[in-house]
Amino acid sequence: MKYDTGALPLGSAVRAKAQLDNLDLLKALGTCRQGGFGLDSLQPELGRCLRRLDSSSPGVILSAYSAFGTFGPYAVSHLLRRIYDKRDFPTFLKQAYRFNIYSEMRPEVEEALAWHSDKKLPDAEAWRRKFAKIHEQELLSHKAPPPTVNIEEELPDNANVVPQVFKLRPLATRLTKPSSHSESDLPDDPYIISQTARAKIEQANVAHRNTLQALKAHLGNLGRPVAESKLIDAYAVLSDGPAIFEVKSIAESNERDQIRHALSQLYEYRYLYSMTDASLWLVFSQQPSSQWYIDYLAEDRGVRIVWIEAGRLKGPSMNLLT
Repeated sequence: MKYDTGALPLGSAVRAKAQLDNLDLLKALGTCRQGGFGLDSLQPELGRCLRRLDSSSPGVILSAYSAFGTFGPYAVSHLLRRIYDKRDFPTFLKQAYRFNIYSEMRPEVEEALAWHSDKKLPDAEAWRRKFAKIHEQELLSHKAPPPTVNIEEELPDNANVVPQVFKLRPLATRLTKPSSHSESDLPDDPYIISQTARAKIEQANVAHRNTLQALKAHLGNLGRPVAESKLIDAYAVLSDGPAIFEVKSIAESNERDQIRHALSQLYEYRYLYSMTDASLWLVFSQQPSSQWYIDYLAEDRGVRIVWIEAGRLKGPSMNLLT
């Protein structure tokens, strides 16, 4: 039977039990949180609610798992299978993506994607791209990744163009570097590639070129060979280990955006190439306008910072550039 919960005290167990009897699982869990009591006090109402939802609306349980953590006897894979068996492909894709599941249910995911495509639904391509990214991350996070991984260009969900596909090859960290380098020394990076227009503009920027040249000259004077490619500004092995450099030409009007882009790039390099011991460097075309940028990068993010001043490298991390 349906209960009228409107008159029941907010944050009370009796209200939560009535909500469970009404199959309002998310509301009941919210009442528990509001009242500060656990699920143990809601048996057997919780058990009855979950059994009924498992039969009729397993997606509601998954939504509750996503919001409050896994608490019931039903595994995520079991609930996804229930949704798939009902042929509710829109809900299946939504929940499979929410729980970052692809390889475990790859045939089912591919069938659901094909169903969206066959129906010519407007979100079909967006869903395909979303699961392609999950597959990429599964490959990249594997302890023994394949020699190459196909990486799709990042596009907005509503983009109506086909994304380009690029290849990512692992970067092996070496204690010493040969005196000459080719572009094959460093692999393509999906984040940079996805910013193709921005990268072309910046590479054409005189300040960027001059900053990069000053960095390479300084490292050369230290006897530290520099690896470079179309995509990675500079990579070298310093006295304390490998170092990844990102060069950014900045002005007061764009420096926050440039810092955000650079951080994303640096963290992705270190993760994708499994270079956990590499130091991260930001090399600016000039000193940032605000001290908090420097403090944030150095103290909170652990990024080393230098910049160009009168044609030479300056900055708080110069003592580490050895």
